[in-house]
Amino acid sequence: PEFVASPRPTCESKMPPKSEAANPMMSTIKMAIAVAGIFASFGFFAILQEDLFKKEYGADAKGKGGQKFKSTFFMMVAERGINALVAVVFLVVGGGSKCMVPVREIALSGGTQMMAMASSNEALRYVSYPTQVLGKSCKMVPVFLMGILIGGKKYDWTMYFQVAVVTAGVVVFNFGAPVKAGKGGGSDSSYGLGLIAFSLFLDGLTGGLQDKVKNTVKTLNPEKGAGAKLSMFESMLYTNLSGAVIALVLCAATGQIQEGI
Repeated sequence: PEFVASPRPTCESKMPPKSEAANPMMSTIKMAIAVAGIFASFGFFAILQEDLFKKEYGADAKGKGGQKFKSTFFMMVAERGINALVAVVFLVVGGGSKCMVPVREIALSGGTQMMAMASSNEALRYVSYPTQVLGKSCKMVPVFLMGILIGGKKYDWTMYFQVAVVTAGVVVFNFGAPVKAGKGGGSDSSYGLGLIAFSLFLDGLTGGLQDKVKNTVKTLNPEKGAGAKLSMFESMLYTNLSGAVIALVLCAATGQIQEGI
């Protein structure tokens, strides 16, 4: 019989190993570790972020004469740049998917994601951190809607129900809580709430654009069909690199480079 060598795929498969698929307990443990890591990382990130924007720097022994950090775009350049650098390290060590990358689409999603975070961070100067977190917890709604409008997604009624319940719970918890006088950052201003609303809109736009990126990757790599997919570190690299470039331009335009340093 004649043996024909299979063509080498241009996109690496991301299917889990058979041993992992055959051992649901191991898969559950890995999922638990991943979820715990996400919560721990974001929790620590939130503490550092609030401290950065609420703390007064350069104050004297009596706590007077200090200034709060205002260079939001400078922080975004540093944050996105480090994220991109970490992605490069992991790509060098582990390699990528070898898929064609839709640079324009993923750069656009990276820009909207950066602006969403910048708006959210800027809002911390005008609202309390709990208000910012609770407001951003409603991001399911814009992401859900933009996924339908831009990404072409379709959802069943259970997804609509879940989004409605989670959003209603956040609203009740937010507006039902008593207002505490003298809390850090003062009372929540309308401008700060407007920044959160703008951030939510950009979150939804980012979600829809990321869905579009996934569809474009499949179009650019037809030999893999539905299996064409960028690795997580490739997505991390291009998304953060584009966000860092846009943040750097805005940072230079607003004079925040020298101020941030």
